[in-house]
Amino acid sequence: MKTFSLKQTIWLPQPRGKIFAFFSNPGNLDSLTPPWLKFSIVTPTATEIGRGTLLDYRLRLHGLPIRWQSEISLWEPPERFIDRQTIGPFPLGA
Repeated sequence: MKTFSLKQTIWLPQPRGKIFAFFSNPGNLDSLTPPWLKFSIVTPTATEIGRGTLLDYRLRLHGLPIRWQSEISLWEPPERFIDRQTIGPFPLGA
């Protein structure tokens, strides 16, 4: 199976900690997702985020319900985090 990587850089005139706080907060995913996908977070938004945290989501694509789960596999605030899909529509390595 081929894998692809997309790397994009953008400069945001804000402190790194503020940017990290926004993108590492699962509650902000709704504002980044198109409304027509009917995205919702199943995991309580008060969940503490760290390495090993599992986050569950739901969305609808063409009316079909899709469950999605991601795991935080790397947590290095305020520098970076990595999440990987554990359940969902992209079967990498399946």
